[in-house]
Amino acid sequence: MAVLLMMSLAVVTTLIPNLSYLEGLKYVETGKAAVMLATESVMATIFGLLLFKEVPTIWGFIGMCLVVAAIVLLNVRVKPEPVTISKPAIKGEPVGEISK
Repeated sequence: MAVLLMMSLAVVTTLIPNLSYLEGLKYVETGKAAVMLATESVMATIFGLLLFKEVPTIWGFIGMCLVVAAIVLLNVRVKPEPVTISKPAIKGEPVGEISK
């Protein structure tokens, strides 16, 4: 019975999350996925707070805020500014105007 419980614990806590992560890599850039994987510590802290009444330190709260802020910043899309050319390029001349 104990071996069965240990095997089910291994499947639930290790196998399923890792397979889910690998499956998710098909849809998300690897850099973003690595940062989003950092939410594991945030979720563990939240579950510890809710399930076991563990209160994190101030540094724990700061760390959670930094992780969430990094994920938000990675997922914000910045629209690039359009580049305008004031005159057509002629061989040997610089393109556009150079501002000083």
